[in-house]
Formats: sequence, structure tokens, C-alpha cells
Amino acid sequence: MIWLIIPACILLILIWLLLLPVECFVDTRVPVMTVTWAIATIMITYDGNEWMLTYKALFFQNTIPLKRRGRRVQKNKKKAIEKPGAKMFAKMINVLKCMRVKQWQLGLDTGDYVLNSWIYPLNFLKALQHHVFVNFNEETYVVLCAKAVPLRAIYAYMK
Repeated sequence: MIWLIIPACILLILIWLLLLPVECFVDTRVPVMTVTWAIATIMITYDGNEWMLTYKALFFQNTIPLKRRGRRVQKNKKKAIEKPGAKMFAKMINVLKCMRVKQWQLGLDTGDYVLNSWIYPLNFLKALQHHVFVNFNEETYVVLCAKAVPLRAIYAYMK
């Protein structure tokens, strides 16, 4: 009997984890990208002159500096038969469609005053009113917060 209960509990925990949402937050004003799931968080930040990767899972936490690698020397290899790119692009679009955007903002400055004045009325469109900010003070940024359920993403990829 115990041999049936333990695998059933493990299976229920896996299903529970697949049904919990994954939240992705990107803010370019303060260079940070965060991916949060039920039991883990991955954060990429820019401190001074280097990128840092911080991950937390349950009670483990670690920070790793991301270093720029040099160019790799490519060896002459025989090219494998590649899958058509259209199928992979369609799968990627399906996975992106399963995501739900909770918050998005776009601050835009083109650097050209005339072009900024032409697109400035975007600030007052009802659909974009609290999302697009055309400015003249050289601030360009993106803030995006999106959620996805892993089970839906797997289904969208398989579809």
C-alpha cells in the first residue's frame, strides 16, 4: 500500500508544480530580469560593469557573475540536416500566445525632436494611455510583467 501512496504523492506534487504560474518581469530602467516560479527565483541584474545571476530555490541561494566569453573558433563540421525554421517559429508563437501580460510600459525617445512630436499623440490614445510614454528627455525603457502556466506552454509547444 505504501508503494502506491509514495508515487501518487510525487505525481500530485509534479502536477501541482506544472499548474502553478511562472512570472517573468523585465525592467530596463533598473537593468533587472526576474523569473519566479513556486519554489524558485532566477534574477539577472547589472551591477556596475558586470552582469550577475542570482538564483534562489527553497533555502538555497547563490550569486554568479556572468563573464563575457571570447570568440569561439569554429571547426569545420558537416552540417546536419536542419528542420524547417517555419515549424519552430510557429511553435514559438504558440508558446508566446499562451502567456498573459499583466503589465507593460514603453518609454520612448527617438532622439529626434520632430519625430517625437509626430508620435507624441500616442500618449493620449485610449488603448495606449497608461502604457506608452513618448518623452523628450532621452528616456527609453521597457517594463514587462507576464505570466504563463507551464502546462499550457508545454501543450502549446506540442500542438
